[in-house]
Amino acid sequence: MVATMVFHGALEEDLVYDACPEMYFKFAKVRRHIEEFRRINNLPELFQNLQNLAEGSEKGRARLNNMERYLSLSEQ
Repeated sequence: MVATMVFHGALEEDLVYDACPEMYFKFAKVRRHIEEFRRINNLPELFQNLQNLAEGSEKGRARLNNMERYLSLSEQ
């Protein structure tokens, strides 16, 4: 919902980036499974706004990559 609010102009993207790091963390946890989940459940638009927001800026992509690295280390 937060991502949708950004895309409709109700919230600034930088505000969400600064205030919602847990959103990026949760997305980093499921990111590698999203396409398969969409396909299996026939839900092609599921999490699309969140994905567009999280991957739509260099800062967002960097945060996701850092969190994914952290998660891969914690799984070992």
